[in-house]
Amino acid sequence: MRRFFLENKPANLNEGDIVPIDGELYNHIFNSLRHESGDRILLLDGDGLKYEVEVLEVGQETAECRIESIGATTGEPQIQIFIAQSIAKKDNFEYVLQKSTEIGAAGFYPLETARTVVKIKESKKKKKLNRWEKIIEEAARQSERGEIPEIYEPVGLEKLRESFPEFDAVLIARARDEVRGLKEVINKLESNSDYEDLRILLLVGPEGGFTDPEIKKVLSADNAYGFNLGPRILRTETVAPLVTGLILYEKGEI
Repeated sequence: MRRFFLENKPANLNEGDIVPIDGELYNHIFNSLRHESGDRILLLDGDGLKYEVEVLEVGQETAECRIESIGATTGEPQIQIFIAQSIAKKDNFEYVLQKSTEIGAAGFYPLETARTVVKIKESKKKKKLNRWEKIIEEAARQSERGEIPEIYEPVGLEKLRESFPEFDAVLIARARDEVRGLKEVINKLESNSDYEDLRILLLVGPEGGFTDPEIKKVLSADNAYGFNLGPRILRTETVAPLVTGLILYEKGEI
């Protein structure tokens, strides 16, 4: 059964209610995929609920669906991993959004650092965010996520550091410059009795890495941990999907 994220979900939906579909979602379901009356599809609200519906009537621009059943979605890890990814070239950055969403990331902060090569003009930020949101939504739908990870506006490291207290742990990938490995950090976090509900922020630098002052600023936070990923140097777009997967694997989520 095909799955689609609802746009502008009506409030307080119940079994038997009629859900109208229009706009881009209508075009995708009924013009592109050729669904018709009598078909059954799944509508997701992006907040953890799924609605199995029957298509009743397909008009020229709108369609009506009747809710047959409502249930909780699966596919959401208990540990929330947010990724602060240094903005990279278009394809590389979008790869991080897509693959990390598929694996289970909870949200993204496009990060501007001293060595970030790609600079986004203020006039183009809204357009970029709209494109990134669509990439994340499609990846969430394809991987049968129950929620759509959120992406925030591009932010500098100084401003991002103000958000560190919102997380249980802030991890920063440091290539070979950190003796401690990821598993050691995870083991340390496991000593926390609330480990299952942890909110983790993962910082990934640009191709040139974080500067020493940036690393010092991050690690000065009480909840910050540096880690390395072994003897091999990884490209910036490889780190976030890999680390997200490793953390979820350690907790049996993969």
